[in-house]
Amino acid sequence: MPEPAPVIERIAASAFRIPTDAPEADGTFNWDHATLVVAEVSAGGVAGLGYSYAGVQAAHLINDVFAAFLVGADASAIAKAWEQMFASVRNLGSRGICANAISAVDVALWDLKAKSLGRPLVDILGAAGPPSLALTEHWNYEDKKDFFGGYCYMSQGPLPQLWANTQMSAHGLWGADLIREMENYNHVVGLKIVGEMLPQERNCVTLDDELDQYGLRIPRVTYSWCDNDKRLIDHSLKFMTQALQAVDAHDIWTQEDDTCHLNGTARMGDDPRTSVVDTNCRTWDIANLWICDGSVFPTVGGVNPSLTIQAIACRTADRIKAMAARGEL
Repeated sequence: MPEPAPVIERIAASAFRIPTDAPEADGTFNWDHATLVVAEVSAGGVAGLGYSYAGVQAAHLINDVFAAFLVGADASAIAKAWEQMFASVRNLGSRGICANAISAVDVALWDLKAKSLGRPLVDILGAAGPPSLALTEHWNYEDKKDFFGGYCYMSQGPLPQLWANTQMSAHGLWGADLIREMENYNHVVGLKIVGEMLPQERNCVTLDDELDQYGLRIPRVTYSWCDNDKRLIDHSLKFMTQALQAVDAHDIWTQEDDTCHLNGTARMGDDPRTSVVDTNCRTWDIANLWICDGSVFPTVGGVNPSLTIQAIACRTADRIKAMAARGEL
């Protein structure tokens, strides 16, 4: 007869205050530390660890609420434990602190299971292909396009946490429905694009009249897609749908409002009236300040920007070194 599954013997959570190197702020809130909540679940002489960044209240929730009904439960019944935790915070609200506490214990349970079986956690959870495993060009083909520019489409293999976030944001799944959908993770295939959004003068960063905690005007970001951008996106969604249909994929759905690769706002140019940095990435207004990230892009292409950003950074460093050698700094 198979051995009975080990029961949870102990659950304990601790909160650790981690100071930042310097005070940080995002324009609406400022902080000088982060709180790391670590959950430990023990069963059968093995301990699993999980963590989440949350307030110390998450640790109290794990120790005072979750431990009361999880200690003595089947350590391998992870989905049941998740449902019990979710139900226990119904009147507290399932988002925020509660969601972070559940996440820490959930990760600890999976870590415990992997260690008990002597297998890597990735073997237990499975793994879809990494993001952008393959890249396929789709640029200026003669296919009767109704837009300028182009895009690249590539395989979409999000890691489990990102895929769970996508299911929550795009499909509104939560609780038991989200768990059931995540059980299909190893069978998911998808495509995504990196598209060229045309530069528009109305897309800009300006200073608002509202002040932050330091008395400085906060930035106002104004951005929207133009008609050309919308036609490009529509074309790409139809094209990728056809590609998935060609391999007999089913339950195909589209996500139309996702964004990434934020560029611009400190664009490069040869005129200080219309740009922030010169061709060396040196700011016009502050002589000893250089900017060498994606913000100097005057526009974006239809490919991932990381290698270009790295090249710009290396180029800027070389320019600074050469200027220093000539005594121009």
